[in-house]
Amino acid sequence: VSQKYKDKSNVRISGLISSVRLKAVKNGENMAFIKLEDRYGEIEAIVFPKQFKRVASLISDDEAVFVEGTLSVEDDDVRIILSDMKMQDK
Repeated sequence: VSQKYKDKSNVRISGLISSVRLKAVKNGENMAFIKLEDRYGEIEAIVFPKQFKRVASLISDDEAVFVEGTLSVEDDDVRIILSDMKMQDK
C-alpha cells in the first residue's frame, strides 16, 4: 500500500464489480462484500446493512460504479468500508 493511503483515509475510486458475496447479519438484514477491479488491480469493498439498503440496486456483476468510502488497512489487507456508490457514466 502506498504511504499516501493510511487506515481511515477517505477514498474515491471507480471500477467494475467483479464479484458479489451477500451475507445476512443477526437481525436479518443483508450486507455485501464486493470486489472492484480496474486495469491496475482489485480491492474489496464492504457494504454494511445501512448502506446496502441505499445501494443494493447498483450491486451486480460487471456493473461500472463509482465508490466512496474509508480505507481499512490491517497488515497487508486493504479494504474499503463503503459510504456511497453511484453508477458510472457510460
